[in-house]
Amino acid sequence: MRKFIPGTELTRSRDGAQAVKRAAMLLRQIERGARFNHRLLGRFISLASGLRFPGAARAAPRKRALPSASLGTWAQTVMRGPSAWSTAERDLMAAMVAQWSGCAFCVDLHGTAAARHMGKKSVDAALSDYRRAPISEGLKATLELLEVMTLRPRAMTEQQASAVLESGISIESLIDAIEVGVVLKLISRYTSALDFAVQTKTSFSGWPHWASAAPASDLPVL
Repeated sequence: MRKFIPGTELTRSRDGAQAVKRAAMLLRQIERGARFNHRLLGRFISLASGLRFPGAARAAPRKRALPSASLGTWAQTVMRGPSAWSTAERDLMAAMVAQWSGCAFCVDLHGTAAARHMGKKSVDAALSDYRRAPISEGLKATLELLEVMTLRPRAMTEQQASAVLESGISIESLIDAIEVGVVLKLISRYTSALDFAVQTKTSFSGWPHWASAAPASDLPVL
């Protein structure tokens, strides 16, 4: 039985209230912009694009609101670094993991990036039912493993990994795919916590000008 120490619960409740207050203050600063130049930039971009300044861009100037630099570097390496998987295939994996994680913002962002090279119909088909989508058998087997890893990690078995390898995927590529799944799960949680809104003009029903012009390596990870 836990020993009761007088004043402990009161201290914890005060600490909790202060943490909530600090978080609320930080979110208000993110929303309006902490500095005048950030607020001015946000208003200019909103007026020029006709859209609300994206939540991810609002959070960017606030270092305390962002994951550590090491996570950003890791994500960039996983999504845009050397791999047997194309950047489009990795973006499709990311969109699938984001969908299983309930992060509409990340689904939209990575779905758009994947559709740039794979085509909107292929990405739509995969998001609807990847097992019947016009993608390679190796990618289907990999997505099946990522689905279990994302939704039911304790249900993963050695046989599932073996099935991916038997489909022709190398052990190095399997590790790369697992890294995509892990990093997108972390980013999806962070993005959902800050409630980043989906920008309708950047969905793959109407790609933004930068998505149609930029090389895949330059498309954003978050």
